[in-house]
Amino acid sequence: RLQRWSQRNRSWAQFELGNLYDRGLGVTKDPKRACELFKLAADQGNHHAQFNLGLMYKKGEGVIQSDQLSFKYYKLSADQGFANAQFNVGNGYAQGKGVEQSDLKASEFYKLAADQNNLDGQMGLAVIYQDGLGVIQDYKAARTWFRKAANQGSSIAAGTLGYNYSLIFGAF
Repeated sequence: RLQRWSQRNRSWAQFELGNLYDRGLGVTKDPKRACELFKLAADQGNHHAQFNLGLMYKKGEGVIQSDQLSFKYYKLSADQGFANAQFNVGNGYAQGKGVEQSDLKASEFYKLAADQNNLDGQMGLAVIYQDGLGVIQDYKAARTWFRKAANQGSSIAAGTLGYNYSLIFGAF
């Protein structure tokens, strides 16, 4: 059934069928076919397919590994408001992978993800504020974002809060 909808150029079907090929569920695992299907859906603006294609390019599964193409597809998905993609775009800017390094742009994309309650975005933004990367160092803001991440169950955030309180009691 998905095959028929996929042949009718339905991006949701192409995305779902791509997932089946990516995972080998009900079909023989075929990363190359998964990428072909994700690309068809991504070209129609499907943000989940754009995100998955970004992952495939990052890992070099079914395609030749490319940080630039990975960033491109993450960015397309992020621009549609997908929090996981926004976090990955933030990482791209923070690490200079697939794009020119920019702590300021990293902080902007981490904030977009963090504002959607994305745990990784909250952690990324907390570190940005803690270390003053691309923003004015702000321990209060760092504490706020570490606390939000800790409240979602991040033991790393909780440990960081405790450690920093013991070092800089009052300032952090």
